Amino acid sequence: MAYACIFGSANGGKRFVYMNFESVCEFFRLKGLGIFVALTAAVAAFALASQNDKISPVTISLVLGVLAANTNLLSERSKPGTDFAARKLLRLGVILLGFRLALGDLQKIGSIKGLLAAALVVVVAFIGITLLGRAMKLSGSLSLLVATGYSICGVSAIAAVRPLTPADEEEVAYAIGLVTLFGSLSMLVYPIIGDPILRLSAEQFGWWTGAAVHDVAQVVATSSSNGDLALEVAVVVKLARVVLLAPLVLAISLYQRGGIKSEITNRPPIVPVFVTFFLAAVVLRSTNLLPTTLIEVIDSLRSWLFATAMFAVGSSVRLKSMFAMGGRPLLLGAVAWIGLASFALLIARVVV
Repeated sequence: MAYACIFGSANGGKRFVYMNFESVCEFFRLKGLGIFVALTAAVAAFALASQNDKISPVTISLVLGVLAANTNLLSERSKPGTDFAARKLLRLGVILLGFRLALGDLQKIGSIKGLLAAALVVVVAFIGITLLGRAMKLSGSLSLLVATGYSICGVSAIAAVRPLTPADEEEVAYAIGLVTLFGSLSMLVYPIIGDPILRLSAEQFGWWTGAAVHDVAQVVATSSSNGDLALEVAVVVKLARVVLLAPLVLAISLYQRGGIKSEITNRPPIVPVFVTFFLAAVVLRSTNLLPTTLIEVIDSLRSWLFATAMFAVGSSVRLKSMFAMGGRPLLLGAVAWIGLASFALLIARVVV
């Protein structure tokens, strides 16, 4: 690569090529180390996750990043690369998430009533958790990230909204940590109380899980404990929530634009570019023109992007700073988890 840079500079007739080579060389010189470290951590995360299918590689990557950051295993040279992964690769992963969604599948919910019920859960959860966080005197950014992660689709939703907020890495990691902690708790608690205590049918259990559990992988793991029908219903309800990611991000973007003083010219775009691509991916997936093999490859790539990016997010976390936030964020996560589960249970009993 270095030779290509030198060769380009010596050939005055290929100045455009030289600039491309120079940019690539500079990119890898500044960011290559950090990206390589994050990717290596993702490989380790997938290897560890293969030993226990209840733990997501994304979660493991985040933990590895936090451990690396707080044991001084990362040098300052890796920071530009990890910053790139935490932002750009995360957005690319959100775009690829759109290829999981086919709008026609949402008809399995049964009716417009079902779609409206799923939307109601998202709206009530988002507004309620946001207001609760602010009432507990937590930062607006942290409250917004937690509300988004709980109400839509966990880490993916946090990744989508994060560029629209001034949240720092500790707040992002704390929001992801709450989603992971209480989503994991759902996988343990829901199957225990769903049938024996609450006496939910398989369809009701699927509705409850799809409407209340945060991450797609957590929904699959939780609902599958009650059979194929519960799994199918849960996934479709969950997809209905995920589809609302784009309009939610658009609403937040419009609100943020309105809240910025007029003399500031660098306003957030009405529709962030990555959200536009996310919607395009949903539309393309819904045409059924893409072969199954390609969808599987895209989904695998998305998983790797998220795992790589989550190590980068974790690598910017300093536990000392996070602990200084106190127990209020943890209390917010617990109250929001119980509240969302209760409201989703009510909706499941009404709809099914």
